[in-house]
Amino acid sequence: MFENAGKKVKDIAMVLFAVELLGVIIVAIQSSRSYYSDEFDFWRFILIAGIGFVVSYVSVIAIVAFGELVENSNRCANALERMQHYVKNNSGASGIVSDSNVSKVEPIFRDESSSKPTDGVKSGFWVCPQCGKVNHQTVGTCGCGQCRV
Repeated sequence: MFENAGKKVKDIAMVLFAVELLGVIIVAIQSSRSYYSDEFDFWRFILIAGIGFVVSYVSVIAIVAFGELVENSNRCANALERMQHYVKNNSGASGIVSDSNVSKVEPIFRDESSSKPTDGVKSGFWVCPQCGKVNHQTVGTCGCGQCRV
């Protein structure tokens, strides 16, 4: 029942869009008729139908975007689980990085005048174990290709 919620949200949004369009057409027809005669104001119909269509479309786009977000987050979670399973099962293989075969690197700040790490700012930076470059904590992969440990 709760599987594939993103697709269900998008499907519901499409049904909602169809219902909103039907309602817009009905309101536009009723609003375009004169109360005192059988005249039909075509331009009023076009104006009301156009505005109603735009409002319906924008509201449905927000719902569809939420459904896409749910689907994409599910894809990312599944991909992460597959990668974790692969790393767990292949931790002895060459080229695989895991906690057991890579030492932890304490985040430090490198002074530009020195080629060695110094005790400057201890938070907010990490040193690449492969090339020694200091990267900001928001950087996940060093310029040399090494992932943050």
